[in-house]
Amino acid sequence: MQCNIKGCPGEYEKKLIPHLARTKGNYLLIKDVPAEVCNICGDTLISREVTDKILELVKNAKPQESIPSMRFVA
Repeated sequence: MQCNIKGCPGEYEKKLIPHLARTKGNYLLIKDVPAEVCNICGDTLISREVTDKILELVKNAKPQESIPSMRFVA
């Protein structure tokens, strides 16, 4: 499928991507989210079904792995 971004000649490709969600002031990294990603500009489309599943996962989140993080200091 042709990219939706005006002027981009790219095509969407099926990929598994990481998705970072925020819940209750914390972040949750969801791995292997099915998406359509433009091979030129990187525009990303996630279906309604996948979005609903992400919302369900976030609502019932019990993180299984810790994510290293640091605060940016100028």
